[in-house]
Amino acid sequence: MYDGYCFSNDLAKSVYNPFSLISALADRKIGYYWASSGASAMLNDMLVKSEEDGKRLEGRKISEMKLDTSDVSLKDSTNFLYQSGYLTIKDYRSEVFTLGIPNNEVRRALYDIVLPNVMKKDKDDVDEAIQEMKLALADGNIEGMMENLKLVAARTPYPTRKGEHVYEERFQFIVKGALILCGCRVQEETPLATGRPDIVAQKDNTTMVFELKLDNNGGLEAAKQQLTDRNYTAAYLPKGTDVYAIAVSFSTNDSIRGISGYEIKKVC
Repeated sequence: MYDGYCFSNDLAKSVYNPFSLISALADRKIGYYWASSGASAMLNDMLVKSEEDGKRLEGRKISEMKLDTSDVSLKDSTNFLYQSGYLTIKDYRSEVFTLGIPNNEVRRALYDIVLPNVMKKDKDDVDEAIQEMKLALADGNIEGMMENLKLVAARTPYPTRKGEHVYEERFQFIVKGALILCGCRVQEETPLATGRPDIVAQKDNTTMVFELKLDNNGGLEAAKQQLTDRNYTAAYLPKGTDVYAIAVSFSTNDSIRGISGYEIKKVC
C-alpha cells in the first residue's frame, strides 16, 4: 500500500511514504491517505494537456540528467509525475531510468483522476458507477458489477489516434482503471502457458479473468472462444476462491461506443 519508493540507481533500497504510513498507524487501519496529501493539486491540469500522458503511466523512460533537474513544469509530464510522487524508479541501466507507479495507494489515487479525464466524463458520474460496482462485487454479484461497468464505459469518446489497436487499448485501459478503483489487484496480459489474458482482477476471494474484443475483431464470440480454447482460468483455481471467465465485446459504433455485450461463466 505505502512502500515501493526508490530515488537512486540502487534498486535494492526503497522506502515507505511517511505521511501515509504515519496516518495508517495513527488511525490503526489501512486507508487511502494520498489524495489528502495535496500531491494531486496540479495533476489534473497536466492531464488535460495530453490524454496520452494520462494513459501511459507505467514504463516511462527518462535520462539520468533530466531526472536530476529541479526545473519541473506541466509541460514535462514524466518529470512532474516523478517529482510529485506519482511515479518512482523501477529500473536503471545505461544512464536511463524506467519509472512506474510505486504502490497500490498511489495507483488508486492516480486512476481516480485519470479515468474521468480520459473518458471526458464528469468525475462524480464515474465515481457513482464505481461505487455501485464495488458494492456488487462485495455481494458476489458479478452481473451487477458488469452492468455498472457498462455505465462507466458508455459513450466512450473516440481516441485521437485511429486504428484497431488504439481502440482496444482505450477500452482495456477503462476496464483496468475501473477495477483498480474497485480495490482489485489487477494484472494485464500476464504470460501463462497458453497465452496472455487481457486482464486478471482479484479481490478478496474472487478472481475474474477477462478477454476483451472489439466488435470488428470477432466480438463476443471470439472472446468466449479464446477463453475456452486457452483455458486461462486454469491458473487461478485454488480452493476457496470463486473464479469467473468474463468475455466482453466493445463497439466502436457511434451510437454505442462502449460495451456491446458480455458473458460471465463461473468456473469454480
